Amino acid sequence: MRYGWLLLILLWINSFAVHAQSNSGPVRVELEARAQVFNLVPCNDKGIMVFYETINQPDQQNKTWFFILHNTALETIWTREISINVDFVFQSSFIDNENLFLVFQKSTKAKTDSHFFQLLNLNLQNGESVTYSIPMPANSDIVTFEIFSNHLILGLNHGKEQATLLIKDLSTGDESTVKFNDQSTFIKDLKIDAATSTIYTALNIFQSKRESSFYVNAYNMSGQLLQSIALTPPQTTERIMNGQLHIDNEKNIYVIGTYNNTNGKAIKEDRTKSGDPSEGFYMAGIVGDSQKFLHTYSLLNFSNIRRILNNKQLAAAESLLKKQNRQNKEQGLTYDFLVHNLQVNDDELIIAADAFYPEYRQVSTMSYDFYGRPMPYYYTIFEGYQYFNAFVAGFNKQGELGWSNGIKIWEMKSFQINQKTEVFIDDDEMFIFYNHDGKIVSKAFHKFNDIGTIENTQIATNFPGDRLIENSQGNIKHWYGNNFVAYGYQTLQNNTQGSSERRKVFYMNKIALDYQY
Repeated sequence: MRYGWLLLILLWINSFAVHAQSNSGPVRVELEARAQVFNLVPCNDKGIMVFYETINQPDQQNKTWFFILHNTALETIWTREISINVDFVFQSSFIDNENLFLVFQKSTKAKTDSHFFQLLNLNLQNGESVTYSIPMPANSDIVTFEIFSNHLILGLNHGKEQATLLIKDLSTGDESTVKFNDQSTFIKDLKIDAATSTIYTALNIFQSKRESSFYVNAYNMSGQLLQSIALTPPQTTERIMNGQLHIDNEKNIYVIGTYNNTNGKAIKEDRTKSGDPSEGFYMAGIVGDSQKFLHTYSLLNFSNIRRILNNKQLAAAESLLKKQNRQNKEQGLTYDFLVHNLQVNDDELIIAADAFYPEYRQVSTMSYDFYGRPMPYYYTIFEGYQYFNAFVAGFNKQGELGWSNGIKIWEMKSFQINQKTEVFIDDDEMFIFYNHDGKIVSKAFHKFNDIGTIENTQIATNFPGDRLIENSQGNIKHWYGNNFVAYGYQTLQNNTQGSSERRKVFYMNKIALDYQY
């Protein structure tokens, strides 16, 4: 498969097409980056929305945010200035036909008893906007939300280890809430079955620090409980960490996610601020009102685990495999996972996850007491989350693991936990890739089998002679069809343009993935 070569050439083919229309370079936009924090949301074939907070403040309660909608050629369609509350930051998005919904939440703890978030509805055709201020419990985190039939359905996890399902009619303002007050409950996923107007939630419920259980609950649009089904793993020691929901046309419910073997063991107090420590993947099927199956698959037992892991992690895996064979007792690799959104390819359900770990550095300093005696002090500094691998696996509708694969991630560190890799599957064509150090690192595969080698494709800049000085927060997202957007921050220098000054930019590159055998 020559996808890597075509990926590089297509970048320049696209640039020639744009050059013919607008006398520019590659399909790329550069925005001057000063102190702004840019946010980007792909809007399918409607374009890409980029927005950021400005320094302008029309009144004491609001800041001006600037919104830019680009078309599929990354040309500006319209711009808008919209007021958002001071100290609010962007949280998440949802696209409903011609409307883009954006949720903003306060970045710091509120000093008053008034707690709310803002929901911004932007019409992608004309740029008209409506803003809703919606009350919420104090110290809440927005997990996920959807818009259905002009209703907001939103999942909230609270600081006091409770959860709330909010159902709000955006036309009338009427709302229903489902509060989980009895036990420590965390919402993990939320899906709407449009045909029956049923809300499905995946819930992680902690009976204690040692015991937890996982439920799939169904509600009507009034918040009335219709169904509650507990998932039961094969082993009592297995703990389900998260779950993504899929409802097929026959109303069968499938849950896919990660698990570990810590049930019955004490877990850390903060269960919401980091990844899910996981030993492998599971898939469950629900038919009617009962669980039909639940199968777990340990990463260590993946037939191609040695080929997936990078060298540092492989050494630990080899040691565990030897111990497992020597003692004839199951061992497990445990990684912090950030799980991607579930993908469906024909009758196959596909899960992917980025693996990372927090990295710390120990620092020592010396001080002296009143008598001049040395007193050493030691403390640790958090240096970010180190990403090292991504895993992907496909399951049939009987919950059987059909294949597994992955990609090594080299020297990627971030202070935020967010998705770093992208998986694209189109029938039998399968790709996994990420944006790092000004390049798209990509791999083609077919189920268990790798195709070719890892490709490193340079992200094109606007001018010949551009020299990359610094690259940060690089990422890539699926846009529409086989098109993706690579974006991030770059510092560039170009001595051939009549100036040696450096320019710092937020960039967006449109990249079309093509492949042939």
